Amino acid sequence: MSEINQFGNELKEGAQLLSKGDLAGAAVKHYKFMHEIIKFLAQKYAPEVCKKASKYGHWGYWREEKRYGYDIAYHIIRKKLEQQSRENLSLSLALAWKSAREIQEEMRYHFHGSDEELIREDIDNIRRFWNKIKDFIKE
Repeated sequence: MSEINQFGNELKEGAQLLSKGDLAGAAVKHYKFMHEIIKFLAQKYAPEVCKKASKYGHWGYWREEKRYGYDIAYHIIRKKLEQQSRENLSLSLALAWKSAREIQEEMRYHFHGSDEELIREDIDNIRRFWNKIKDFIKE
């Protein structure tokens, strides 16, 4: 239950930043939230990925795999949700993950000239995913 509160607090902080006009800060909070929720869900759905992350010491790019640990975990989680007939949750995760990746691209390359509407849409996608997943996590 404490994880739910922790995740919710992260998004509250992001919402506060957004209300203060700090779009970049809010975007970063939401992006980091997605990384944390992927790690959390991986504990249940992709424990083998958690073991590799521990072995490698990070969730970033794994040379041996030629992929990012987060992405590997994301795909496994999606497949397992679909196998459990939770397609809506899987699709919501897909949209939120795509939005997090778009935020990452904006942060990396051109945040100052970015489209505020698109970033707000990405943030909304992540928030909608949270509203769906938090009840699932409680189960």
